[in-house]
Amino acid sequence: MKPVNKSVFWIIFTIVFIDLLGFGIVFPLLPLYARSYHLNEFQVGLILGIYSLMQFLFAPILGRLSDKIGRRPVLIVSLLGTSLSFFMLAWSKSFIWFLVARAVDGIAGSNLATAQAYIADISPKEQRTRNLGMWIGAAFGLGFAFGPFIGGALNLLGQAIVPSFALGFPFFAAGLLALANTLAAFFILPESLTFRDSQHLVGRRTFSLGVIQDRLSDTVGSLIVTYAIVVFAFAQMEATYTWLSHDLFKLSSIGIYAMFGYLGFVMALVQGGLVRRLEPKLGDKNLTTLGCSIMVVSLAAMPLIHTLAWLLLTSGALALGEGLCNPALISSISKGAHESLQGETMGVSQSLASLSRFFGPLLAGYLYMHYGAESPYFISAIIMLFALTIGLSGYKKLLTQASSKEQPVSA
Repeated sequence: MKPVNKSVFWIIFTIVFIDLLGFGIVFPLLPLYARSYHLNEFQVGLILGIYSLMQFLFAPILGRLSDKIGRRPVLIVSLLGTSLSFFMLAWSKSFIWFLVARAVDGIAGSNLATAQAYIADISPKEQRTRNLGMWIGAAFGLGFAFGPFIGGALNLLGQAIVPSFALGFPFFAAGLLALANTLAAFFILPESLTFRDSQHLVGRRTFSLGVIQDRLSDTVGSLIVTYAIVVFAFAQMEATYTWLSHDLFKLSSIGIYAMFGYLGFVMALVQGGLVRRLEPKLGDKNLTTLGCSIMVVSLAAMPLIHTLAWLLLTSGALALGEGLCNPALISSISKGAHESLQGETMGVSQSLASLSRFFGPLLAGYLYMHYGAESPYFISAIIMLFALTIGLSGYKKLLTQASSKEQPVSA
């Protein structure tokens, strides 16, 4: 591949960071914001999940489109859609309006899948795990870490200057931030496909279940399924973490923002530093196994003891586990995918993950409403055991294929 200036990595890092900064401002407040309009847990789960359902439907289309016309225009359009959705959320007053705003964000929200494909384009194959963790993972973690703190400050600022708009003020500010990010991407982001020597073949197919079936029938199919299951389990925690912190651990809105910031900082440290050091020593398979195992234990343990120290311990462990297994899984999927189908493979992976983020909050909201705050976490721990089993099977297939081709594969 053609040499890549390191400044390109910093540009995509900054764009993803700012995008996730806006997400970090909005997400912790959203369940409380929706509760203020007397919506129940299942309705809020649907509001959280509709974004991901739209991603499931549209991410493969945009992934293949990015293979054809480039990553840059797809990223710019998706960032613009995010900005529009935040402005809509700022003035939401009904269940339907919440759904429409989140759906708009989901339709355009292929940011992460396209950014992952962008990094894959500009990274040598043997460096993808490190680069995905160091640039995308760290940007994700840092954006999500700083976002809640900024969101808390914006909420306090809104109470001081526009009390009647205090809850909507952070959403409005996040919309402005996303709009500025769109303009920055338009002016400074180069196209990543120009750094590749190989031609990206896209064929004539449009999105269909056949596209998903083709990718799942590949050697990396089991790993794509594993990634989707991990996301499904983690999404149940994300959807109910605000309520768990408030209802069982008695945290205020500022305390909830602080806990989300803590989760983000741990994930940033793990994905931005620890993964880079551990991957050459342990390999993707062992990182995935270790991360999934930690997630099983922390999910099951989190709601058992209702003290702040316990919440800090189990939340940190959960962030550690997620931070270890996700970059390893994504990198393994990228390594096993055909070079001309990176965008499609990443799009399908993120599409199935998005479907998991749709059903995860729905199930979590239903369980929380009918069976108590602890139930989503116990169910998620069991689900993670299934993910671990399927993942080990997937790595076995990957190693078998690599052996038949006499090519070394990280394991």
